[in-house]
Amino acid sequence: MKKENAQPILSISLLCSGRNKEEMTNCLESLMTIRKSLPSEIIAVDTGCDENTKPILKEYADQIVEFTWCNDFAKARNAGLEKCSGKWFMFIDDDEWFENTDDLVAFFKSCEYESYGHAEYRVRNYNDRKMLTGYQDFWALRLIRLDKDTCFHGKIHEFLMPQKGKCKRIQSYVHHFGYVYETKKERYEKERRNIPLLLEMVKEEPGELRWRSQLVQDFSIADDYGRLSDLCDSTLKAIDKYDSPEINRLRTDFYIGKLIADTSTYQYDKAIEDFNSYKNDKRNTRICVAALYYYAVMAYWEKKDYDHVFQCALKYFEIYDGLREKKNYDEIFIQESSFIIRDIFSRYFLLYCTGRVVYAAAVTDHVDTVHKFFDRFDLNEANAVLINPFCDGMTEAFANFDFDKRFVAYADQMLLHGDMVKILLSNARDIDVKEHERFDALVKVYGQTTVCDHYILLYIRLMYADSVHDIDMMYEMYKKLFTYVVDIFDLDSDIWKVADKNDIDLKTMFKGIPYEQWVSGVDAYMNSHKNSFADMKRKENLFKGDDDVRFRYFRLKSIETQISNDSHLDKAAPKLPIYCSDCISFYSGIYRPELFSGMMTVIPPQCRFAVRFLDAIDTKKDIKSSDRIKELEECVDIYAPFNLVLGEYIKEYGEEEKKKLLLVQKHPELEKVYQMLALLRQAMELQEKTGSEELQEGIMHQRQLVENLLNNMFGEVSIYSDADNGDWILSVEKFLRKAGYI
Repeated sequence: MKKENAQPILSISLLCSGRNKEEMTNCLESLMTIRKSLPSEIIAVDTGCDENTKPILKEYADQIVEFTWCNDFAKARNAGLEKCSGKWFMFIDDDEWFENTDDLVAFFKSCEYESYGHAEYRVRNYNDRKMLTGYQDFWALRLIRLDKDTCFHGKIHEFLMPQKGKCKRIQSYVHHFGYVYETKKERYEKERRNIPLLLEMVKEEPGELRWRSQLVQDFSIADDYGRLSDLCDSTLKAIDKYDSPEINRLRTDFYIGKLIADTSTYQYDKAIEDFNSYKNDKRNTRICVAALYYYAVMAYWEKKDYDHVFQCALKYFEIYDGLREKKNYDEIFIQESSFIIRDIFSRYFLLYCTGRVVYAAAVTDHVDTVHKFFDRFDLNEANAVLINPFCDGMTEAFANFDFDKRFVAYADQMLLHGDMVKILLSNARDIDVKEHERFDALVKVYGQTTVCDHYILLYIRLMYADSVHDIDMMYEMYKKLFTYVVDIFDLDSDIWKVADKNDIDLKTMFKGIPYEQWVSGVDAYMNSHKNSFADMKRKENLFKGDDDVRFRYFRLKSIETQISNDSHLDKAAPKLPIYCSDCISFYSGIYRPELFSGMMTVIPPQCRFAVRFLDAIDTKKDIKSSDRIKELEECVDIYAPFNLVLGEYIKEYGEEEKKKLLLVQKHPELEKVYQMLALLRQAMELQEKTGSEELQEGIMHQRQLVENLLNNMFGEVSIYSDADNGDWILSVEKFLRKAGYI
């Protein structure tokens, strides 16, 4: 990019490693609004860009400074600073990019910059790449009036010096994902790089507390709480007798570092002890005291000491609100805050304390505080650490305090946010199960809400309509419940009691449910209540005596569930043929007749089973037990839920076949009788079709042979010898069955 001829107002130095091409492009592109609005220049310091990123730098930068990396950030920054010629200097990294630069541009275009010596803007550090779990804003000194002695100092966490004049806070901010790590190993490796450099700086400049402050941060990020605690203790001891504005400001870092070490290692009693010791130090700045109270809230919260959570959170907000009322708030904050607590009044910290003060107020009977702080919470927040206590607190307020119309308005606002809906209604459900009186209070609040049709809310609104005897509202809630909820039969039992109590015509409503939805609901209910036969019967009584297709399906599915889940297979088996007949009858009204033969792939599997099973056990079919068993075995897995009870039938016919074999062994002639009867049946069917007299004579001859065999084996048997062919066969089978031979 072509450099301006006149002295630029602002020189921008960009440190570029080129590790992420997309982020680097975002960074450079976001600087273009500054370049187009102000006389400015971009000086890029290339610390390792490759062939893919170097062309991008050339496209945007006025100058590119090649720098061989030497583990010294100040040297790299100074290499770019030396090439800058602007009145002011700003630095940025290639993994940061501005959301917008309006406030920054206005600072220079309005000439406001002439009244200041340096300035800060916010770095928004995200917790994850998708921006789902929140972020923290950090005020960073990134701009300074450019003098001949301006330079960076420090191998790591470098800073600009000398810092002269007043500091301006610019509301523009940059996105930054530099503290998002794919693995813990990646995070630790970065800290292992930073910490040794800082320890070198501490050794080289033992009187410079800044490096110790930076170590507080890096030990904390690396979860090295042992060294963090030791560092804070030793530093506090070393500066204990000093009382100067600068040391008093920096002392905060070591107080807070110690509390971070305590709370991070679950030493909440120790954190409370340290807090009570540190808060009495008269040298503390107001910002320091606010930070101490913040960490006290954290420790007392974990101890479930809600009285102290309440008191400490109010102290935190008292300091914050008092400072915010002052016109020179930014100046005060900059003067009093230290490195570690630069974000103590950031959005995350404020929401953390807001959620906890609301909960503490609700459980310690401070309803006015609940009302005072409700609007201070950002309902768009999605971080569970922040929203859970807030939602829990509001639930407690709704359940514990006398009804207030404002509660309904609060609930309506919260129910517009999906993450909050889940927490609020889960809480309500828990209270419903355990504490009916408190649940009645929730019903009074949620029952009057108008947003969100979650099924638990519909249930609560139904309970409310019942409590005020609003029949129209009851019908509306039932209609919505049966529209939105698939598994309607698994709804709370109170729903059915309310209908019965108020003579609500549920049967007509059921008929308005689409058949496919009804089937899905019935199937879900039956699957989750496989052994609740009594409950199925109670539900069935809701539409007893009505043959609507929906109700017939319920009854059919109920019998099917009982058969497939009855532990007494011998009792379930007799129900199977009846079910199969009902099943075929039901689906015959839905599918065409030709679909009930052949492969039957279109009709449901339970209906295919029914057709095949009834055919297999048809007593009119004159087949051996062994052949019948084969047909039954072919029914296995057509509809898996019936496999167990089907096994009972196969077992029964198997025992019959076994009995028959034993009888044949005892009377070998029986096998011949069985064979002759099978041939006779075929001959009789053929004679009936042809009317052949010759065939009839053969049949009569064979009949006589069968009778002679039976008489020889068992003595005189009672057979109607003069009967027609069909009756004669029945007479023989009756004898054999009575004797236990078939």
